[in-house]
Amino acid sequence: MEKISKEEISEILNKYQKKLGENVHLDELEHFPGDSFSREYKLFRKQTLEKKISRYEVLCNFAEKIIKLSPKEKDREKLNISIEKAHLNINPEGVISFATLMTIFVILFSILLGVVIYIFSGKAIGFFVEGSLKPLTTATYLWPLAVLIFTVFMIKPIANYPLRIANKWRLRASNQMVLCILYIVMYMRHTSNLENAIIFAGEHVGNPLALDLRKVLWDVETGKFVTIKESLDNYLEGWKGDNLEFVESFHLIESSLY
Repeated sequence: MEKISKEEISEILNKYQKKLGENVHLDELEHFPGDSFSREYKLFRKQTLEKKISRYEVLCNFAEKIIKLSPKEKDREKLNISIEKAHLNINPEGVISFATLMTIFVILFSILLGVVIYIFSGKAIGFFVEGSLKPLTTATYLWPLAVLIFTVFMIKPIANYPLRIANKWRLRASNQMVLCILYIVMYMRHTSNLENAIIFAGEHVGNPLALDLRKVLWDVETGKFVTIKESLDNYLEGWKGDNLEFVESFHLIESSLY
């Protein structure tokens, strides 16, 4: 692969900086109002997530209070990664509890529906009128079996719902990564400050990647990490398997500070 010279890289950056500069005024960067950027993370998260996902969070937390079940260790790790990636306010216990509770509900509902069908089909009425029950049909025998098979296949998709949300989030965020890096480089060429550069990119790149960048700063403010570099490296760890170029670009930006 032919190596790109520094002059060519500079030309590319200047080209995109000029293009982005049509919407962003660089003379306002020093007065950038970023104090509330991470503090509004919770409100921003609520506005960003879809309503059906918020309802899913409520159901998982409710199910955990009724029957608290723990997933297998390998499943717990996958769920934790997906929950963090998709900014869900739940834990693996809540996910498994909701899947189990939902399965129990479907079984009970199916049994009740079967009883209703049995009564209105005339079999139960025949018992009171004629004094004997009519023989059960093959369909009546197959009903409980069909419900059992359905519920067995139903648990896994419900339990894996956070994984599907995270994959959808990952695909949407991947489309914004090049723009995110350009915004950060553009800011740091003006002012060599990584934290402000992340804030700047988050204010302009849009969702869902903007929420990820807010979370990076939020984790520092809440004491989960001591420095912005530690929080950023933890966030980038989740992208190594999906977009190594994005991770390496950020590491190059970090190294430029030294």
